Amino acid sequence: MLTEPISITGTLSLRDVLDLNHYHFRYVVGWPVRIFMAAAATLVATIIVWAGRQGHFTAFMFLVLGLCAYFPFGWLLHRRFRVWWHYRRHRDQHTEHTATITNESVSTSSVRADMRLYWDGLAAIISAPRGLLFIVRPHSVWFWLPQRVFDGNGKREQILEVAREHNVPIERMA
Repeated sequence: MLTEPISITGTLSLRDVLDLNHYHFRYVVGWPVRIFMAAAATLVATIIVWAGRQGHFTAFMFLVLGLCAYFPFGWLLHRRFRVWWHYRRHRDQHTEHTATITNESVSTSSVRADMRLYWDGLAAIISAPRGLLFIVRPHSVWFWLPQRVFDGNGKREQILEVAREHNVPIERMA
């Protein structure tokens, strides 16, 4: 239970945006899906290499091998590159926000919008070593609180305790 509201103000850095995207991806696409994609790509690549050794490699086989390498690994790097590129080109969209957390609700405000939800409106909170990610239904990111705002204070634990009191699922990620 909070004795007074917690208010945090700040602007997301490139590192914050990359972390937010990373943990959101891990929340939405679970590890079984990622393992299945890697296993399927490896199986297809193995079949293509075997077929190529029996006869000869064609341009189509090289294309399929390239896609097999891309699906388990390349799209992760591509996604990070796209986030970096968007942040670099649209830095003005990352304006200062204020997040306010009380016993009854969670709210954010900026020059663009104000939003307030009761705790039962949250789908989950992702607790990661680099911060807290607030998720609303169906799996959308609401806001990110980076670890640097929690250094030297107990606000992180207070926020997670209030979330537990309101039965908000807390996903812990490494």
